[in-house]
Amino acid sequence: MLYRDITPYKYQLAEDEIFDTGITGYSFDTLYLHMEPTGSLRIRAGYIWNGASGPTFDTPDSMKGSLIHDALYECMRRELLPQSIRRQADVILHDVCTAEGMIKKRADIWYTAVRKFAGESAKPPETKDEVLEV
Repeated sequence: MLYRDITPYKYQLAEDEIFDTGITGYSFDTLYLHMEPTGSLRIRAGYIWNGASGPTFDTPDSMKGSLIHDALYECMRRELLPQSIRRQADVILHDVCTAEGMIKKRADIWYTAVRKFAGESAKPPETKDEVLEV
């Protein structure tokens, strides 16, 4: 049996979610992520993500924002989207969280934090994930 350790992940999407990202001109289709050139991103049921990162905590108003942000960062790591869309992904996190009811000051702090500290999380890994065998 072959498997990968995905320990840091906390959540698994139960049904498909579709977001209009405004990130246009890119198209791809993977097992869990599908993007149309119009900027529509479908995140399919079964997708896993880890929610909020850093010295913070998950709340209902952060779940949707963290989902799309994690998906967009994964797309950059996998080189499905260019690094140049990172700021746009961070703005989406801010805007989705505030639309979901997060107070603006908290969303502003999150935006500042991801701008300052999350750049490495968007970059492709230097080595591929190790496949383990039992």
